Amino acid sequence: MDDKKLLDNFEYASFNRRIFSSTIDVLIIALLLTPITNLLDFFLYNNKGLAVMIGEFFKSRNNTVSSEELWQFLSENHILAKYFFVQLVLFLMIGLFFVGFWSYKGQTPGKMITRCKIADASSGATLTTKQCIIRFFSYIPSTILLCIGFIMASFTKRKQGLHDMIANTIVILDKRLSGDAKSLEKKINI
Repeated sequence: MDDKKLLDNFEYASFNRRIFSSTIDVLIIALLLTPITNLLDFFLYNNKGLAVMIGEFFKSRNNTVSSEELWQFLSENHILAKYFFVQLVLFLMIGLFFVGFWSYKGQTPGKMITRCKIADASSGATLTTKQCIIRFFSYIPSTILLCIGFIMASFTKRKQGLHDMIANTIVILDKRLSGDAKSLEKKINI
């Protein structure tokens, strides 16, 4: 069977199913990264945390702070550098989560639960690591454009978002599922 016929046999994941799987992934990431963020905050900001430090600074000035005073406080305490460091660590960890799962199984935990799998759009084959990395970084334009890059998956023939088109990927259904799970899917409408 040639690649075109093979690709015609795939059932593409619906927009609702993709949103549901993404919600699961976001919850998992939040559960994993919240303690890490709290630890980084604790150690980087003098055992207090960023919010506490800034709150104490404002209290010490009777909640009236000029922009120059605020900038001086941020500079002297290297707060912006520390903030961007934390953001970089979080971005890299989120990237490792997605790229790691996509490379390993073609699925994140959310995609596994919703029976979705990410595949190469040309052949239906497993993604290459390069495709996984491109797909992850392509989330940036999909998000920046008011999430239109994600929403467009509900309007394209192959249910592809902008990030899928850029990385040449599709999200398909994994047909291996018991009857009980199929009836549950119908009840929750995914």
